[in-house]
Amino acid sequence: ILTSAQTNLCRQLEEVLQDTVVGAHNNSLLLLGPRGTGKTLVLERSLLSFSSSATSTSSSPPLAVVRLSGMVHSDDVSALRRAASQLCSALKLPFSRTASFQDNMTFMHEALQECYRVSRAVVFVLDEFDMFAQQPKQALLYTILNAMHFSQVQSCVIGVSARLDAAELLEKRVLSRFSHRKLVFSLLPDFAQTLTFLENLFRVEGADVEKEPGRAEYLQKFSSSVTATFTSSKIKELMEQQVDLISSPRHLCQLATVAVSYMNREEGVLQRGDVERTLRENLRGSLAMALGSCSVLELWLLVSMHRLRAWRKRPTVSFTEVYGECLNSGALAAQAVESYGRMCAAHSWENLLSAELVADMSSSQRGGRRRTGAQFQQARLLVPQCLLQEALQTHRQVPLALQTWMRQEHISVAAAT
Repeated sequence: ILTSAQTNLCRQLEEVLQDTVVGAHNNSLLLLGPRGTGKTLVLERSLLSFSSSATSTSSSPPLAVVRLSGMVHSDDVSALRRAASQLCSALKLPFSRTASFQDNMTFMHEALQECYRVSRAVVFVLDEFDMFAQQPKQALLYTILNAMHFSQVQSCVIGVSARLDAAELLEKRVLSRFSHRKLVFSLLPDFAQTLTFLENLFRVEGADVEKEPGRAEYLQKFSSSVTATFTSSKIKELMEQQVDLISSPRHLCQLATVAVSYMNREEGVLQRGDVERTLRENLRGSLAMALGSCSVLELWLLVSMHRLRAWRKRPTVSFTEVYGECLNSGALAAQAVESYGRMCAAHSWENLLSAELVADMSSSQRGGRRRTGAQFQQARLLVPQCLLQEALQTHRQVPLALQTWMRQEHISVAAAT
């Protein structure tokens, strides 16, 4: 299923394809956003939807799709060779593996003109667009975008990238031929929409219920079990604990698949325990793996952040405040932290942000780039107390002072409540 934002972006992308095929206009645009936000899903859905509707009124397909990936085609020579190969397949022509870069470049111009003569638009899908933009001279991008300026060419270039600054990587000659159109994808914006999206993944459509006896009753029973599961306070509590870890639609789809695999086949309905087990395993697995690779200094910062959250009632804090809490942790602990130095601690803070053990609350949008001055921006701890205590017990290099500090904090919090 698609979220409302994805549905809107899908409609906009179909309008661009419509303008390319029907309006005979060349277009270029970028699909930008964090990984797992549905860029590829929306692109494939739009291509399939447009091709299906256009094919129903015409015998020949309206689009010839050329797919390239910056991860696979790591240089312009192999990328252009792959593009020429796909154009040969679309036009049912033989492909020469011994053709040079210049030969493939000439052939691509001729192939684009041939597609125009048979009223067929060419769509270039460039996955990992930012990696193409980092190639020396950006020959492939220039070749494709420059070809679009010829009169007998009908094409569209769609770049897909997780980097929001992908367009800024383009050289001036390439940038001048790009249309600067962007469709920006984002993570689910809040807890309510995340919970609703996960619940909707379990909903079963009731089409053709009359054709199968008992299907309507089963769908009603299954729907009631889904509703009962997601109105549970325990499920909401587990979701709230890890909302920053599972706010991408792709991750939620993976969780739904795991939860369905836990269902009792004899009962055939979703139980609260199935979703609860999935969420617990997800929380423990993702955070435990990240905590296991933390340095001792990073653990000092996490424990300090936990103290500020639990004891001083500070849900969001800055690096400066966390580092100050470390230095106020007692003579022995402060001496241990001070021996690393503030610069080293700041680098460890950046590692915690990258590992998503700490969430930067000052980003312009969730999943976007962090603004400068990260040490002074507000951040939130994503690790629950139980996992942090477990990490301190299992980590081989944790000093006794840190373990004692965590236990003292635990006593203090218990006494306060």
